[in-house]
Amino acid sequence: MSEDEKIQELIEKYGGYFENSNADVCHTYKGIWFFFRFDSKYKNFECFIQFETAGQLKNIILGEIVDDINTLIEVAADTIAHEYDYKEINEVTHSGDYEESINKLFYNLEVITKSTHMFEDVFKALSGILSEKKEV
Repeated sequence: MSEDEKIQELIEKYGGYFENSNADVCHTYKGIWFFFRFDSKYKNFECFIQFETAGQLKNIILGEIVDDINTLIEVAADTIAHEYDYKEINEVTHSGDYEESINKLFYNLEVITKSTHMFEDVFKALSGILSEKKEV
């Protein structure tokens, strides 16, 4: 099987990822493969990566998913930390004020809930990869 055929097979296998994300691949007239993510809202490319093998494409896809998950976690954590201007962990865990603790909890859960909706999008993008793992 040629490398182009292996790449096509991987694209089909991970179809759920491509259907549920802004990622796509293209094969140029000159035979060059590219993976890209296009943000239609801002009309720009988030990434544009050349690859030559199915293994490289798989690593690119998994790397993008990991980056998405890390970004969601970091945004939620940063949003919470910024809201309270935390300087040390005791300020987070030991407020001593019931009302303040409830307000912090409400805000933190709200931030996490918003992130959870974004995680649903990442999960949908992972569907092709997850279904592959279940079959093994």
